[in-house]
Amino acid sequence: MRLRATLTAALPGRRDLTAGVGWTPTPQGKTDSAAVADRGVARGAGAGRLP
Repeated sequence: MRLRATLTAALPGRRDLTAGVGWTPTPQGKTDSAAVADRGVARGAGAGRLP
């Protein structure tokens, strides 16, 4: 709500800023834990490790 208020104040001529986005995201399968994601990033990070 705060973002919309800020945008409305910054763009006084715009009246099409609404609270709803018109859609709900659909979950896309399994979500890894933070620890698992961190290990995956660490394995592929660093200079010279691009695929």
